[in-house]
Amino acid sequence: MILNGINDYNSCLASHPEGAPFAEPADFPLPTASTPFGGPVRARWESAPAVTRNGGLAYFIDFLKVSNTWTESVDSCPLTYSSPNAPTKAEILATLVYSILIGQRRYAHIAALSGDKVMASLFGVKTFRIQDSPRRAFEDAITGWIDLQIDRTFAPLLELPWALDLDATIKVLYGDQEEARVGYNPAKPGRPSRV
Repeated sequence: MILNGINDYNSCLASHPEGAPFAEPADFPLPTASTPFGGPVRARWESAPAVTRNGGLAYFIDFLKVSNTWTESVDSCPLTYSSPNAPTKAEILATLVYSILIGQRRYAHIAALSGDKVMASLFGVKTFRIQDSPRRAFEDAITGWIDLQIDRTFAPLLELPWALDLDATIKVLYGDQEEARVGYNPAKPGRPSRV
């Protein structure tokens, strides 16, 4: 997916040149528009080249904006800073959300996000923060707030009947964990599981 129409379009082109002309097949999806915090974005799908792994995030950020979830989360966040150089709550939350959405698992990985001005603009923040600011945020009383946000997100889903279909026999356990028995995993036969 290629994102066009971002505020700083010229710098986006410098880091993501378009390359050869694109000829869309007849059955290809038409370009779609979304309006995250950074302004309107036009996306078109391409079948072969992997232009960006984050193209779908524009739609998710647009959902956060339209549903007012992002604004409510930032407003209710208990973080407070008094320094004039301090990050904003939106910058901290955007850094954490973006880091989680792209699969990062450690604070140290956040350092790679600091130069990504395009995705930061989609969240409506000037920049993503380095790992020290989000780490310090969790030293504050933000953990309880996150629990409330998770409850607010999932509570409506728990009012409906649902079924969990899980094949735990293929979840691999490593080492000598309590209650582990030899399970069936076609990729790693003989490995323990909790079934």
